[in-house]
Amino acid sequence: MAAFHLTTALFLLLLLFPHSSLADHDYGDALRKCILFFEGQRSGKLPPSQRLSWRRDSALRDGSLAG
Repeated sequence: MAAFHLTTALFLLLLLFPHSSLADHDYGDALRKCILFFEGQRSGKLPPSQRLSWRRDSALRDGSLAG
């Protein structure tokens, strides 16, 4: 009897969360944007392959006065 109740509960949960709503997320696009964000947050001497044209080298002498 417990197995029947468990099966019924799982079936009802599957009805509440249809599979099509899970497929609406584009995780590839989210990952690309996340990596681009972190590339924009870099400082120091940037590589020539820097994709953000507005971002330049920064903080090259940071801490040099401290010794």
